[in-house]
Amino acid sequence: MIAAAWPLKGKFNGSGRQAFDAFKAHSDQVTADLNGALNAIVGGRSGNGIVLRRG
Repeated sequence: MIAAAWPLKGKFNGSGRQAFDAFKAHSDQVTADLNGALNAIVGGRSGNGIVLRRG
């Protein structure tokens, strides 16, 4: 959805621009949150593997 909206950047004025900017800011935050969560999952799985190998 973010990629689909990207060509519209700079095409709006006034309240349309405000809405687009808010969407973009929210989308960036959601992306950052998801990346953080996935990194935590990968880190946790990696840690579990180390513990299991060490016994």
